[in-house]
Amino acid sequence: MSNQRNVDGVILHFPDGEKNIDPEKLHMYGLDDPEIAAAAERRRIDRAKFVDPTAENISLDQALIRFVHVSSGPMIVDKHNTYRRFRPPEFAAAYAHCTTLVGKNAVPVTRVWSEHPDRNTAHAVSFNPAADTFFIEHDLRHLNLWSPPTWPKTDPKFAQRFFDHIDYLVQDPVARADLLDWLAHAVQAPAVRPHFHFLLVAPEEGTGRSWIAEVIRGMYGEQHASSIDLHKLLDDTFNSELSCKILMGVHEVKAPADERYSHRDRLKSLLTDEWLTVNEKHERRWRERFCTRFLMFTNRDDAIPLSETDRRVYVVRCADKPLGEKYYTDLYAKRGDRTFLAALWHSLLARDLSKFNPGRRAPMNDMKAQMIAAGRTEEQQTAIEFAQACPHPVIAASDLIPMLVPQLDDKERHSDRQRRVLAVAAALREIGKQTASNKIRLGTTSTRVWLLRDTSKWMKASTAKLGLAAKAAHDDCQLDRFDVDYLIERWLGKAP
Repeated sequence: MSNQRNVDGVILHFPDGEKNIDPEKLHMYGLDDPEIAAAAERRRIDRAKFVDPTAENISLDQALIRFVHVSSGPMIVDKHNTYRRFRPPEFAAAYAHCTTLVGKNAVPVTRVWSEHPDRNTAHAVSFNPAADTFFIEHDLRHLNLWSPPTWPKTDPKFAQRFFDHIDYLVQDPVARADLLDWLAHAVQAPAVRPHFHFLLVAPEEGTGRSWIAEVIRGMYGEQHASSIDLHKLLDDTFNSELSCKILMGVHEVKAPADERYSHRDRLKSLLTDEWLTVNEKHERRWRERFCTRFLMFTNRDDAIPLSETDRRVYVVRCADKPLGEKYYTDLYAKRGDRTFLAALWHSLLARDLSKFNPGRRAPMNDMKAQMIAAGRTEEQQTAIEFAQACPHPVIAASDLIPMLVPQLDDKERHSDRQRRVLAVAAALREIGKQTASNKIRLGTTSTRVWLLRDTSKWMKASTAKLGLAAKAAHDDCQLDRFDVDYLIERWLGKAP
């Protein structure tokens, strides 16, 4: 078991385990003597009011316990706070005032530490909530940046405000239970990344959805929970914000219309990858387990491009109207309430997850269907309606594409039209439509064909058979002069 502990975002390390901890630290470790706990809390608050700017003093023994030399970098990492990472010259400068006697000479502690056979060493840093402080992977020793929070056991009644707020936000009982299970799973099994993530949708701002992510961040500390905006998530090549995160809040999700499809693969990768290559500015890249759950929030029903086959995004419709001002004043005061956070941690830790399946597909519901439709362009939506209404199993691409993506004018650039064509093709493929591998000849034109019905059957059809079916569709479309709207209405029996 790791002897590294995260207490409300502060990492503590005890080389001799948890014996002989001074009385103040008993509270931190959940050894619940009320008088000691109260005294420790008062002292913590008093210390927080004063920031000592003077240099820290360390002995050689303390340096041997706290610091790790990581050869990939190289860098020196403080196990008490793994945010503190030094290059060797920075480490020497930070503790230049600290010396130890070697014979009769005072020698910098950092120099003696750097040559000491008992110093802690690792080849690289990594992140694995299922492993100890040091672990072996690919025959290399890694320093684990995971530091599980330790909260004192607290009566669950102090966390009731969290569950009451979830009741208000998510009125569908199934979705509400799924969200609570998902959050509890992050506490109980942080190393197991679920296959789905939540997107909470509300038409109005100010209902308190993002408060959930802020509370989780308070439980874990900034090292293991944070927030980010969608553009930074998708566009920035530096991704160190994702390193070591169990939960990431993504606020006000909205991909601009011209970027929705260009970012789809990147978004899919973020939601599905099991490993993360961390690219931190001015540092060597490293690889770690990608355990991040994304809790996303939006006020728009066209926030991100989703398809009918999406299985990663669990869309939930939240409460429409904000409550009163006093409600939110009291609610947001809970973010820094340590009793509330401790009670919530243990409530989630004790939640029954016997029926929770982290590998399940995100369900299709009315809100998700609305978001899928709203996320399409008008041409894409028309293409979907055409494909669903068309009675023909096969249609020539030379007929289909000009109908669905007509040339706007002579000034439209080829690249712009090609982008529209690709977007329509992507929408058709999302609903299972495919092109045949064989080309056919329709009149004087050599063209591919789209398979709109019985795909497996027509994928095996001969070129001659595909040509006959495409000719039938061509003749039918010609009756309405290849007018998409008239064709859809006629095929649906709505034509006058």
